[in-house]
Amino acid sequence: MLLAKYFIAFKNVLQSEIEFRANTLIRFFISLITLVSIFYLWNDVFSARAEIAGYTKEQIITYYILITFILASVITFSPVADNIRNGELSMYITRPISYIWYQYWLALAQRFMRVLIGLPILIIIFIIFREHVYIVTNPLSYLILLVTVFSAMNLLFFIDILINFLEFWFTNSWGMNMVFDYISSIFSGALIPLAFLPSWLITIGNFLPYQYTGAFLIDAFIGRISFDQTLLGILIQFVWMIILYIMSRIVWHLGLKRYEAYGS
Repeated sequence: MLLAKYFIAFKNVLQSEIEFRANTLIRFFISLITLVSIFYLWNDVFSARAEIAGYTKEQIITYYILITFILASVITFSPVADNIRNGELSMYITRPISYIWYQYWLALAQRFMRVLIGLPILIIIFIIFREHVYIVTNPLSYLILLVTVFSAMNLLFFIDILINFLEFWFTNSWGMNMVFDYISSIFSGALIPLAFLPSWLITIGNFLPYQYTGAFLIDAFIGRISFDQTLLGILIQFVWMIILYIMSRIVWHLGLKRYEAYGS
């Protein structure tokens, strides 16, 4: 059964992530150091005011804690470009599996295990900053967070694999990855909440999927947007998943023709 093959790959990656969990822990602790500096920065900014751009101090600190944790969990290294560059892709395209879905299950396993490893750290962070964070008490908000985080994982996977497929046309797509990472950090809200951006940048961001991998998740969770807006955002996440999946299939088939034409 095809699904069983993907599940075996999923399980193997889980075991690998457990074996090398120290790398994940180091990743989260580095993020923790960043959060400490962010905390003191915003603590000073809010010293003379109660609210900025619709955020209270507690909400902005919670925003950065969560978006740092989420992005540290869901952003993973993709081997796709290396597979194409080194000719290792030939080994996969001869197998009776979908290469895209095979990579999807590998990435899902990585992200799933990182969330599990990082969750105790997240709880510790909230305990440390308990007097300065926004505590969400509505159980529905936690369900919404789970749904939106899972959708964000899928969006990031398809965005990532599309960028890596550029390797079919470029000798080294590393530079392109850097450009797209920078664009993502701006429009996902990783650098700064989208509400702080100029209106023209917000308008551009509305036509891109990046806000639905970061800022939207947090704003929906802490109640900065209404329930109807949250449902609309989840629908938009789903639509973007379909669009990006179709795009990845098209680019995959075009790239594969080029790959086979030039040989591995």
